[in-house]
Amino acid sequence: KIAIDDMGVGSSNLERIGYIHPDIIKVDIKIMRESLNKASFKQVLRAVSEMSVKLGSELLFEGVETEEELTLALSMGANLLQGFYFSKATKEFQSRSLFAKDLKVILEKFSGLRFLEIVQDFQRQQEIVDSLSEILHGIEKKEGDELFRYVSEVLRLFPKHITHLFFCDQHGYQITPTYERKDSAGWKEIIGDIGNNFAWKPYFAQHKAEVYHFKRRWGVTEPLYDIQTRSQYIIFTFTISDNVFLIAKVELDI
Repeated sequence: KIAIDDMGVGSSNLERIGYIHPDIIKVDIKIMRESLNKASFKQVLRAVSEMSVKLGSELLFEGVETEEELTLALSMGANLLQGFYFSKATKEFQSRSLFAKDLKVILEKFSGLRFLEIVQDFQRQQEIVDSLSEILHGIEKKEGDELFRYVSEVLRLFPKHITHLFFCDQHGYQITPTYERKDSAGWKEIIGDIGNNFAWKPYFAQHKAEVYHFKRRWGVTEPLYDIQTRSQYIIFTFTISDNVFLIAKVELDI
């Protein structure tokens, strides 16, 4: 088998991984430790994790010394773990079952915490769905100026963590201004955005496909990062009618 060492630094670049298609990708210690405190490094690490899954490569985290580092590795889908958290280096190979008992406790604890995080995410998404359904229950069949007026009247009702929103048609063309939150009570209308097309955005095609196939009314992206505000957000999509979709930016740090 072939392993690429120190992924993220030096000569372990993407081109080399493409040519070699390794069996194992070893994450550099610095990338792992920096990602505990810096969002940018965590996103890099997440990208490495997703790449390993798509390549079918096992992901190895080396230098694991603390429970926090172990939890991070597990959350990133580590297949293999190595480091002083388990044991100092020894001259002889150790029994394969030596760490089984400790790992059982660790994995059960991690699984429980991850379960709660996912449930909380679902609850937050459902709260957004419920609030939007209540706010926009009267919007169906409204078009043009009537749609603009209706949206302007209900803007104050949108949850504070929705910071940007607009409406587009089934082909991805924006049919309202972009509404950008200025403060808890006020919004700015960006008229010049009308006519922009979002059909090329991955979340738009995903939403249309889910509406068509699963009859699902809403969708949400994985957490994204805004380099201007240095904060995480998600894109929330919501079906108003067959020809009108709501696209909303939802801040996660508010």
